[in-house]
Amino acid sequence: MAKNGEECSNSAPRRTKKHKKASRIAAIIACRQEKNRSLPMLDGVSNEDSNSPPKTSSNTLPNGLVEEVNAEKPKRTPRGKAKCLAVSKQAKHAPLPLDFNHRGQPIKKNASKFSSFLGMTARELLPVNMTKWKDVSIDFKDQIWEHVTQNFAIDECHKDYTFRKLLKIWREWRSNLVKQVRTQAEVVGLQRAASLLKPANIEYMDKWMFFIKARTSHTFLERTEKLKEMRAKQVDLVHRISRKSFAVVEDELKQKSETPEAISRADVWIHAYEARKTNSDGEVQDADIVQQVKQYKAQEDPSQHTSITNDAVAKVLGPDPRGRVRGFGFGANPSKVDGQIHMGNKVTILENEVESLKGLVKDLLGRFDKGGNNSENTSVQLLANEIAKRKRKENSNDQLSCNERAKSKQKEDTIGRSSKDERIQNDQGK
Repeated sequence: MAKNGEECSNSAPRRTKKHKKASRIAAIIACRQEKNRSLPMLDGVSNEDSNSPPKTSSNTLPNGLVEEVNAEKPKRTPRGKAKCLAVSKQAKHAPLPLDFNHRGQPIKKNASKFSSFLGMTARELLPVNMTKWKDVSIDFKDQIWEHVTQNFAIDECHKDYTFRKLLKIWREWRSNLVKQVRTQAEVVGLQRAASLLKPANIEYMDKWMFFIKARTSHTFLERTEKLKEMRAKQVDLVHRISRKSFAVVEDELKQKSETPEAISRADVWIHAYEARKTNSDGEVQDADIVQQVKQYKAQEDPSQHTSITNDAVAKVLGPDPRGRVRGFGFGANPSKVDGQIHMGNKVTILENEVESLKGLVKDLLGRFDKGGNNSENTSVQLLANEIAKRKRKENSNDQLSCNERAKSKQKEDTIGRSSKDERIQNDQGK
């Protein structure tokens, strides 16, 4: 009897909790019907894991609401926040190897794991109410870097990229978190929504509320609307490379290509944005912008890399935003990329010259073998004479162009002086 009494006393709080949960869900659905729009379910209602959607039992809902809740269920369950349990498990034995390309961007198989790990680090370690990265202490930065190096084998030279990527992910997470607070505040109020979504790394509620009130102020919302209008004017394109970065896509294209050095920015951009699926007619239809980029790309010389200021992507989409390069992903610097393209073209020219010199040497050695009586010194002398002849020809062309420029400049100076003398004479005549 005592056991039955204990079970009844333990089940009473559970029933109360279920009824509260049902009434809370019913209130949310009523608000949705009243405002005629859908709102996301409260994250703090369910005690389930963050990677799984909140489960609703049909037995705890009032009559007539079961069908509405089932109708509002999303067709595809979202992935949820990454916890990187596999990374932590593997890192216990040894840090995961991480490869980088010539621009300092992570590539190969562990690149996506590294990005997920930085996302988890930004959410759990960096406080959302942090103002500036410069204000963070050096000891805290060293702790974060030690946390990263314990899980991934990464050199000190990539520390700057890691922190910049970490801050980018942190800003995106902070923005999404504030959006969730605003959305849920329309249903349960700002205080309740902020308490439900308060991050664990913020100790005091007053600091969290101070940050939320600043982010929901009239001045901040006005600035947000202006930024929304600016983003609405931008070209709306969705890439089709899933969680792969542009650097990983570029590396895969180079591995599959017989001429990896011929892969350009336009190739990577087209591969990321071109259509993969067929339409209702059974044809693959690209967007108009993608078709234009393909047309300009077909007109380029495949043996020469075009500058990012004048390639197919730049001709269609215009200049790149400051500090970014379309088609190369985060971490690509415009000045460095353009410099690498220029140096690559120079290397190609030098390689062609070396090949021509090899052919010349081979031809001279063939003449030496046919002659039989010529000595080795004679063949070397012939080679030296031929190279000197080519150099004199190049120098004469350069000198000719210099003389032409000098003559044209002298002619312009003469015309300028004559026109000046005419003006002086006209002034004296007046």
